[in-house]
Amino acid sequence: MKKFILILLALFTVMFCAVLVPNPIFAAEIAKEEVAPLATPNITEIQSIGTQIFNLIYNVSAVLTAVAIAIGGYMYIFSHGDQDAIKKARQIVISAISGMVFLIIAKIIFQINKDGFSDPSSLIPFFK
Repeated sequence: MKKFILILLALFTVMFCAVLVPNPIFAAEIAKEEVAPLATPNITEIQSIGTQIFNLIYNVSAVLTAVAIAIGGYMYIFSHGDQDAIKKARQIVISAISGMVFLIIAKIIFQINKDGFSDPSSLIPFFK
């Protein structure tokens, strides 16, 4: 039975990861004289990099919580009445759902404060 669960989980993981793998994008060749000198980054570039990092962490965490819910569900289905296994499966699902709620709250807070990153004075209104 464990082999079946592992095979099913591996199949699910491979199918899920196949959806996430992006298509390759090849860069164009640039002549050396066309390369512009490095400039100091401005606040919008830093904001863009911060947003990309946050979105990457958010997406990876969302996938991991979905996998944790699936694993907890499989453990619950295949517990066969064993109370310890049921308790462990419920704990995994509850932890994954609370993690998902935490992610959603973090995303909401980030979206609210997104404009504040371009104008730091808007983050603390009483310092204006």
